[in-house]
Amino acid sequence: MDNKTDRGERSRLAMWLRTLEWAKFSRLCCMREEAMKTLSEESIGRLTEYPGECFHDPLWHDLRGSVCEKCDVGLNGIFDLHRSFTSGNDMLELKEKLAEKGDWKEFYYWSALQHAANPEDHVFTQWLFTMPRFAELVDSWLKEKGEKP
Repeated sequence: MDNKTDRGERSRLAMWLRTLEWAKFSRLCCMREEAMKTLSEESIGRLTEYPGECFHDPLWHDLRGSVCEKCDVGLNGIFDLHRSFTSGNDMLELKEKLAEKGDWKEFYYWSALQHAANPEDHVFTQWLFTMPRFAELVDSWLKEKGEKP
């Protein structure tokens, strides 16, 4: 009896875990779709490569599966392809890279000028640090500087 109950519980747990994985996958797909509404594939490429990461495009297949032609890294499905630039972590990484490269001040004041805002006003800073707005502004700034994906 205990064995049957144990198997039943393991089966329910396995089904719950599959459901949880599907929910995470669905959420990631929705986040990517949301980003794609505002950011083009070219923009996502530019934002991905600015911090020094590879955009993983184009892909080809070999015995290891999908492989990026640029960096020769093996990829394991949709989760490894591209970032969505819809999360706070993406925003923070972009901000840190702007600061590290010495571009933060230039970007910050450029953003304020684009929107006729007072850069000293805390409301502007709160407005700036929202996603996907921050990613869109960084992309526009990079495009204006002539950065290519």
